[in-house]
Amino acid sequence: MSKVKRIFKKVPVYKTSDGNIFDNKRKAEVHENMLRGLVNNKSPLYIGASIRYLRQLKGINQGDLAKYTGLSRTSICNIEASRQGTYNTLLAILKTLDAELIIRPKSGKNNA
Repeated sequence: MSKVKRIFKKVPVYKTSDGNIFDNKRKAEVHENMLRGLVNNKSPLYIGASIRYLRQLKGINQGDLAKYTGLSRTSICNIEASRQGTYNTLLAILKTLDAELIIRPKSGKNNA
């Protein structure tokens, strides 16, 4: 992550290794951690890490997400660590984070 300056404002921006630009250092750090932690989406940790990434990007702590979804903070922690979770729980969290689940066929051989 590198720090660059805006031309017309004296507010620093932060550029991540994949080229995204953030005006908040914490959001840039969260994004970098997401890039490092999710090498591919074949890992069972992918959904939990994605939930953690979205939560942190929106500046919501685990306790607040638990309150908004009606779950316990421990449940949120376990879901982010991919130790527990159901479809209905996932939907409640995605709704709170204003996110969606997209299922699509893998690209590659034998796919039209």
